[in-house]
Amino acid sequence: REAIRQAWDEANASLASDPFDRAKVDAAYEKLSVAENNLKQVLRNALVDLSEKLTPAERQRLTEWRAKRMNKRARGDGPPMIP
Repeated sequence: REAIRQAWDEANASLASDPFDRAKVDAAYEKLSVAENNLKQVLRNALVDLSEKLTPAERQRLTEWRAKRMNKRARGDGPPMIP
């Protein structure tokens, strides 16, 4: 997550650069996208690895919990997104 925060800070700062440098902004946002995708892949792998070890009933509870969490996030009640 630290890599995402750092990339986000760089991307945000690039927007204020003077003179404005579109290539620098694009590069900063590409770096942010890569960092976010890397984290998502790690999380997906962990979820799949965990799910593989669960019973069918446990997997069902996990999917229900994830759906409930997603609904809370969609309503703005969930944890903040990164960053």
